[in-house]
Amino acid sequence: MQGSGLMVFMAVPLILCGAIAVLARRHLQDASLLRALWLIPVAVLGTVVSGALHRASDIDDALLNRSLSALVLAGCVIFLVANRSRVTGLVWVGVVLTTVGAGLNALATLVYGFMPVLQSAARYLGDELARGSHPSSRYVTAHGSQTFAVLLGDTIPIRGLNAIISIGDVLLIPGCSILLAACVVPLFYEEGVEDAGPQESSRQAS
Repeated sequence: MQGSGLMVFMAVPLILCGAIAVLARRHLQDASLLRALWLIPVAVLGTVVSGALHRASDIDDALLNRSLSALVLAGCVIFLVANRSRVTGLVWVGVVLTTVGAGLNALATLVYGFMPVLQSAARYLGDELARGSHPSSRYVTAHGSQTFAVLLGDTIPIRGLNAIISIGDVLLIPGCSILLAACVVPLFYEEGVEDAGPQESSRQAS
């Protein structure tokens, strides 16, 4: 995703998680069973380090992007496997949406070395980008004839935000919202933790 709407996009899950936590808290009782949450700060740190290297080093941009994408894909697999038999219902939906969304974005970057941005989508927002050009160190302009880029790249323009998002981004919004709500529920609703206890005991016993 690119454009000034990035911060707005990042804020959407924060807003939605509050509504989900209130309206669906009884469906988030598996929250305390989530595992591998240590991957979140690792992913944030990796993104920060990658951005710093893009600005301060002569390392090839495509190499940096592919390295980070490979780590993201590995993290998605670890997170999915770690929680596969531990959480159910809405929490599991959040896990799947988040890992698939992040995985699709990482896969596109791993293939191209950059996140592909559809040329026609950029033109719709008023940006005339030549095919193969790099709007930034993380993006490359793709043509509509590149099927893989159309499927996984940034292809959905949002005029109000001056941004282009991917299918992966669309999945990440509800996925991250659910997982954030799942982490919030035990902090504010005691029953969210208590209800999870018997499930934890029964799963350990089995």
